[in-house]
Amino acid sequence: MLPLSALCRSTGMATFLVQTATAYNQRTQVSKPVQLTCWTKTTSSEGGQYCFGDESGLLPYRPPEQLPVDLNTGFETHYTKKSDSEASPVDHVVQAASAAGVDWSKVDICTYRNNINKVLTTLIGDSDWAIDCCKWGNTVFLDINKSAGNVTYPNQDKLTYYGYKFEAVCTGQDHVDATSEFAVVVQYQLGQHRVLMAAEVDAMKDDGDGPVKGRPYVELKTYK
Repeated sequence: MLPLSALCRSTGMATFLVQTATAYNQRTQVSKPVQLTCWTKTTSSEGGQYCFGDESGLLPYRPPEQLPVDLNTGFETHYTKKSDSEASPVDHVVQAASAAGVDWSKVDICTYRNNINKVLTTLIGDSDWAIDCCKWGNTVFLDINKSAGNVTYPNQDKLTYYGYKFEAVCTGQDHVDATSEFAVVVQYQLGQHRVLMAAEVDAMKDDGDGPVKGRPYVELKTYK
């Protein structure tokens, strides 16, 4: 059988016209996400394996010892770049969730956070986007499509590096390796839809009111 990501790409294309309503009072209810499982992807030098249920890739957040930080350092000498052709197929979400014993009869949509961002920011964004999808049983699987809205800009490689470098600075890493990742799989209600979603996590704090063992997750961002 074809992987779900391949099925998603083979189902054809549909275009939707989005119109902004001048008055729309109905609110969409969103429940608090519940974490079901996670995975760690090892670095390319370690084989690039997906280890489901493994928290070893979740790094502790450490505030930078000194600010400002020169994010240019290490670009030429201490950087393992992610391949431009590397994909993030929805199959990994399915495998992680299945290993955790998810009841697929209770899942309406399975996706990465990337696709939810595209849909929910349509009315305020100005970029084209595309999503590959297929339906298997009662579940719609959304696969990331990088073909639309993939705009390139000068110094793109270095600006991308800045984001990874900042993450490394905030987690005490000397070498910037963009080939590893830690991701969580959560389930929540979006309106009438039961969503199973995977999202990459940058770091965690040592204590607080977080989803697992009281550890809050941290999202790290840089802006150009």
